[in-house]
Amino acid sequence: PARRRPRGQALRPTATMSLSQAMRRSSRSVAAGIRRAAGAPQTAPSAAEGASAGAGAPSRNVSPAMKQYLDTQAYFLGEKPVRGGRKIAGWEWSFIVFVGAIVWAGVAISKQPSQAPIYEWARDEAEERLRRRILGLPVEFGYNYAALRAIAERNGDELDE
Repeated sequence: PARRRPRGQALRPTATMSLSQAMRRSSRSVAAGIRRAAGAPQTAPSAAEGASAGAGAPSRNVSPAMKQYLDTQAYFLGEKPVRGGRKIAGWEWSFIVFVGAIVWAGVAISKQPSQAPIYEWARDEAEERLRRRILGLPVEFGYNYAALRAIAERNGDELDE
């Protein structure tokens, strides 16, 4: 005979219990708690169902309140589908537009070109201007010294003016 545990005490898996047995045991205790909350009579699994009845195996002894509860769970947000569809409420359009804008912004930001070439150019330009100042060469606003240096290096020339 199985030992009855006191009400409210959690079922603990044992060391010799397999994972599927532990899952069945915990799901049965959750289902019993739901039945108890709904006012359904407590039923023990019959010999035909046995311990092999999986989690979610329907019980034959379900109260009308529990049947109503279980029937409403089959619908999204507890609403039964209406024939011909349902009218969209006024606030839903603004929500749809908002979510669409967020998705569009996410895609646009992910497709934005990289800023790395700008940073590389700015670093090269700052290094070249510093080099020119150290050598005592003039540095004027509006000239792209990094590009001039790259062209000179490509041609094999020395750019010291």
